[in-house]
Amino acid sequence: MLGGKQGSVEMRKIIFAVYNPPKDGLPYLSAVVAPTGAVAAVAYQTAAEAETHSLKLAMETARGVE
Repeated sequence: MLGGKQGSVEMRKIIFAVYNPPKDGLPYLSAVVAPTGAVAAVAYQTAAEAETHSLKLAMETARGVE
């Protein structure tokens, strides 16, 4: 996970995004950018899959900083 200890990362500074493929044949990317600048991305064949992944990760991260 991109967060550190519980409560150490402010949720509003974490960016969750889904990027469209720049050209045909490339995947959608579900990306997370941490306040430190660290980036994690996972490739998916559809926008729906990427959005679902991004939402799940955002929910898990939110639970971790409560």
